[in-house]
Amino acid sequence: MDACVFRDALTGSTVRCTANPLEATVEGEHGCGDPCRSLFFPGCSLINYAMGLVQAVHRTLLEAGCVDGVSLVCCGKILEFEPQGEMRRAAFERQLVERIAATGVLRIVAACPNCVRELRAALGADAPLSARMRARKG
Repeated sequence: MDACVFRDALTGSTVRCTANPLEATVEGEHGCGDPCRSLFFPGCSLINYAMGLVQAVHRTLLEAGCVDGVSLVCCGKILEFEPQGEMRRAAFERQLVERIAATGVLRIVAACPNCVRELRAALGADAPLSARMRARKG
């Protein structure tokens, strides 16, 4: 399988992944992401088990006009199992929410049910993202 290459909308980095051997390289600076109104968020499980499927689903969603960006960032759920997990998770969640707001994301298409749960908890279930961000600032 050829390398899968993604421009991460939340980090602004280019991520290159290969399956055999399983490797990922990150090119570019971690900084401001790209403007994105609808984001495909595949989740760590799908990324680790079927990178080709991530690429195919992303391409399909782009071509159908359903998303205009992708992020390979983790939702942070795994941090709960680390030492001081609650504190680490809260700090990561704050950064994730800030990045989502900074890129202008209004909709997230998540492939992983755990990511859906964690993102809803972080962002608020179904209220528009812009309203949730204003509420958090106020």
